[in-house]
Amino acid sequence: ILISICTSLGAEMLPENGTSLNYTQVFFRWDQIPNVESYQFTIMEMETEETELNVIQNSILLTEFLNWNSTYTWFICGLFDDGSTPFCSEIYSLTINPLPSYFPDVINVTNYNESFSQEGVTMMDFESLDFSGGLDKNGTPIWFVDRDEFAQKFIFTQFLSNGNVVGFGPGVGYEIDLDGHIIFETPNVNSLHHQFTKTNKDTYFFISATVEDQYCPEECNPNLPDEIPWQGDIFREFDQEGNEIWSWNTFDYYGLTEYNPYYVETYTGSYEMDWTHSNSVFYDNSSESVFVSSRNLSRITKIDYASKDLIWNMGQTDFMDEIHFEQDLNF
Repeated sequence: ILISICTSLGAEMLPENGTSLNYTQVFFRWDQIPNVESYQFTIMEMETEETELNVIQNSILLTEFLNWNSTYTWFICGLFDDGSTPFCSEIYSLTINPLPSYFPDVINVTNYNESFSQEGVTMMDFESLDFSGGLDKNGTPIWFVDRDEFAQKFIFTQFLSNGNVVGFGPGVGYEIDLDGHIIFETPNVNSLHHQFTKTNKDTYFFISATVEDQYCPEECNPNLPDEIPWQGDIFREFDQEGNEIWSWNTFDYYGLTEYNPYYVETYTGSYEMDWTHSNSVFYDNSSESVFVSSRNLSRITKIDYASKDLIWNMGQTDFMDEIHFEQDLNF
């Protein structure tokens, strides 16, 4: 009987024996042992300290004790209510990897109001360092994405209810699990920028830049040619197989008289004129609409998903051919 229990335990143990992790808050799970009243969970850091916890259910989330660059052994014992000899599992091991060399040596909390703080993890993109990580409310690192696994860059954009993470690297959007294993990746789209998100219908939206030669507006430097490259955006949706199933191009729906003069006046001719510079795209299931933010036009646009018709623009009216909201919204 004990051999049978031990075999089933080995099939369901989490984390897997000998695994290496990039986080210090770890979920442990094991098969339920029949007829036990509770479990004794024991974990030990090699040659340093040991902790024991009594738990009722056959899992535990350990949010303390684990440290970077450390190896641990752990096992569980099932405690029977009749006082008989506990059944204990074999001993398992795990390693918490060291923080990478590019992780900041010091993170300072400059302002902390405890009444506003919440438990949990802040997931963020360390943009200038090309990687993403998770911090607790004290600024202590507890998770990171190894940028070396993603062409030297991973930008976090979304945390999913299934526990996975969405983000992107150079030209590729990803869904990964917390261990960094790739669940989904797009075909390479060199111009992918700013945001990559997953919808509740299991599709993925992202933004990619697109360039067209168009007229040089009156604010142009007179030394520039009559036509200059304008950089707009295409908002795209991919299915689980990596096929494009929807797209919306700003050149098809925004008028070419809708531009911010500042980006024309500062255009020197050495690169594309930054027309829209979109920062975000969001699919709203309840209204079957797509909302996009175009930073350089200071606007948010609502798009009907089925017809792709532009429903309204909200924002800086000076850059709009048609005004949908007369009131000043202070964008």
